Amino acid sequence: MTATEDHIDRLPVPALTRPTSQAERVAELLRAFVIDGELAPGVRLSEEKLSRKYEVSRNTLREAFRLLSRERLLVHHMHRGVFVNRPTSEDVRDLFSARRSLELPAVRGAAEAPAELVRAVGGAVDEGSGPGPGRTGGGWAARTCASTRPSRPCPAAPGSTSSCVRSWPRPASSST
Repeated sequence: MTATEDHIDRLPVPALTRPTSQAERVAELLRAFVIDGELAPGVRLSEEKLSRKYEVSRNTLREAFRLLSRERLLVHHMHRGVFVNRPTSEDVRDLFSARRSLELPAVRGAAEAPAELVRAVGGAVDEGSGPGPGRTGGGWAARTCASTRPSRPCPAAPGSTSSCVRSWPRPASSST
């Protein structure tokens, strides 16, 4: 063994995580606010207020805005600022078409799913279906959050970091 090989063998093996910049971390925070309905469609985002609130430079914030604009969560209007995107009816149709493609096979496999997962998804459906406890009529934000919850990490699956839908067993192969 050479000295070089010995040196390489002694190097620590860090967890393989994607390096993130400050702009990516700010984008992650704003993305969560948009998805959870804390920032409603059409809301103007003030660079000045956000940079002061989160103690980041305006350049960092602009980069976060660019990242989220590429994802179509934000939209930049020249000389007016950055706004939370308002999805069109076509965007909503596309979204539900994609969800249908993913969720129908999951529903077909629900008979094989653990009871805890089925209850967790059922609870999310109930939450999105009506006003629920502590809410006065719900509103789009509450329904949207409940609507997307089955696609998020599911606490009912012990140790699982995958979504509820993906953690269900695949249905038996069918001829489609």
